[in-house]
Amino acid sequence: MNLETRLEQLNYAIKMELWQEAYKAIEDISDLMNKSKKMPKPHVMASYYQKLSLVFWKAGNMLFHAAALFKLFQLLRDQKKNITAEEVGKRASIVLIATLAIPLPSAHPEFDRFIETEKSAMEKIEKLATLLSLPKPPTRVSLIRDLIRFNVVSAVPQELQCLYKLMEVEFDPLNLCTRMQGNIEWIQEHPELG
Repeated sequence: MNLETRLEQLNYAIKMELWQEAYKAIEDISDLMNKSKKMPKPHVMASYYQKLSLVFWKAGNMLFHAAALFKLFQLLRDQKKNITAEEVGKRASIVLIATLAIPLPSAHPEFDRFIETEKSAMEKIEKLATLLSLPKPPTRVSLIRDLIRFNVVSAVPQELQCLYKLMEVEFDPLNLCTRMQGNIEWIQEHPELG
């Protein structure tokens, strides 16, 4: 009952756009799930991951937004018995686009170490990872590796597979903009993926 109460609190915080309260409710939900001896039902977990991804999106944390969507994708694919190929493709497309939207890491990590010497930044990232039940914090590279390993890239439409190849596999910086134009137009024509 305590978990259900926190989930309702999360629902209303999101409806009222009280993002700090939503984050506090998510922390409480995560804590309750970690203390519980049995896992919540799959539909509860799906709702949790969906709301968690929304909170990360509103916070501007693209990395954890994509990680939450990936967890949701895995849960739905594993738990839904009669999931259609079309639904898998749509969900995979959302995960792939969210992952590709993660900003690239800094080109100068040695300077970032001097700027951010606090341990608290790493502690915050580890805390966010526990909200997703991840053993260690995700990175853009680890998410892309998981997308390949779990056949997410092969489940998306051809236009998004081309977009992935242009951004992650091929190296053609001089022609990148012109080659990506058609893929970007295709994404704009499909607003349900955003």
